[in-house]
Amino acid sequence: MSNNTVYPCRFNVPSSSSERLVVWEITNNCNLNCFHCCNNSGLNAGVNDEVSMETSIKVTHEFKDLNVTEVYFSGGEPLTRPDFLKILASIDPMLTKIYLASNGTTITEKVAEGLSKFNISGISISLDGHTAEMHSLVRGDLSCFDKTVEGIRLCVRKNLPFRVTSVITNDNANFIRDFLDLLLEIGVPSVVFQAIQGDSGRAAKHGNFVLDDTKKS
Repeated sequence: MSNNTVYPCRFNVPSSSSERLVVWEITNNCNLNCFHCCNNSGLNAGVNDEVSMETSIKVTHEFKDLNVTEVYFSGGEPLTRPDFLKILASIDPMLTKIYLASNGTTITEKVAEGLSKFNISGISISLDGHTAEMHSLVRGDLSCFDKTVEGIRLCVRKNLPFRVTSVITNDNANFIRDFLDLLLEIGVPSVVFQAIQGDSGRAAKHGNFVLDDTKKS
């Protein structure tokens, strides 16, 4: 990790000069093909360019010396990497807080049990509607709604720290109450609403998802 280049973080998370936050796009592979993806992630995307597990573990072992206090895993879908839990196991949670962004579809009983063994500080799970039809308008797959909801329920049962993140579009903006009712029924502790930024990745090609009052004039 001798490269000192500083790259802008599109997640816009705060940090201080004495502490460092790493946003790690651990893979560009994703089992979904969401219309608003800023990374153009998709099935088998960039798999051959992924940093190996061995190299990834070497990187995590440098966190202490580099004073990395938080690492935020995103992608792609991090949980599509078969070795992801092994990479997590190489991080000392007493020194570095671990956060994970996921679409929730790959959180099975086995995966949830595996995640529960790590002192994860937070998981963000994407859900964009109260029905399969509404959720699929952004995610492009009717079947993913039930899988995501089941993944969320597993996080509740395993007492994993998580929140739901939801993108607000012209299609779902009028159904927020129905959406919140679903989250309350499931037992979701918190939700963050976000507007789609339509200037990168596939979002740039799907301007219809950007809220009318956030579009640039």
